[in-house]
Amino acid sequence: MVYLRGFEFSKNIDMTQNIYPYNILSSNRLDTMFFDSITLLYGGNASGKSSILNILANHCQLNGLVSSQAYGKPFFQYVSECKAVFADEIVKLPPESKYIKSEDILNEVKQVEDKKTMLDAYIRHCAKTLGIESADETTIERRMHSVKLTKALENLEFSKEKYSNGEVAFQILEDEIKPDSLYLLDEPETSLSPSNQIKLADEIRRSARLLGCQFIIATHSPFLLGILDGKIYDLDQKEITESKWYDLENIRTYYNFFKEKEICFQ
Repeated sequence: MVYLRGFEFSKNIDMTQNIYPYNILSSNRLDTMFFDSITLLYGGNASGKSSILNILANHCQLNGLVSSQAYGKPFFQYVSECKAVFADEIVKLPPESKYIKSEDILNEVKQVEDKKTMLDAYIRHCAKTLGIESADETTIERRMHSVKLTKALENLEFSKEKYSNGEVAFQILEDEIKPDSLYLLDEPETSLSPSNQIKLADEIRRSARLLGCQFIIATHSPFLLGILDGKIYDLDQKEITESKWYDLENIRTYYNFFKEKEICFQ
């Protein structure tokens, strides 16, 4: 499903070109974007990937948008000068639509890590109080049958499981995605191993195909770019154009590196 068909960026050429975001998304470089069920924004640092998502989120008033404290007046002036083009049958975006930033994911991961640390400390405290030399959760549970401790132990095991298998970030993203909604994802591969990036790409593809979701994703992950069958905009080019994933500079860099090391895999 495609909810947001296109977006017309500000054509204001009177603003000073060193003012954000006019200096990055000037009209001679970016005019209009058209979106598929999966659209990927590729580019290096300061290429404008996150800026485009910030502008889309604020213009469409998505959950997770950038607050007024994050950017100054020129940013919101720019947003007001843009125009969103929705699908013909869409009056407004589905309420579950959301902007998920990489820093949001990292903050959630940190909370899980902090929770594990606090629960570990609590278990050690209980062990010391009971005079148990080894801070063994099972032993403590047998000796101290309080509801509070039992719940703490359950939470600890849950946190350890998520923490140890390295899938905290993936689980957060999976939990956030609901059917029939638009999602803006800013570098969702952050903190994910290559195998989990592949799993995430499969989940995004499944959600777009079977759950009626639309995704606009800022990324430079070769796995997301190569696996997701979507429209790709290369923001590293002077004139922003659609590209094939295998023509992107970063992908070529990976290819050349492994080609040089090909003998190692034989």
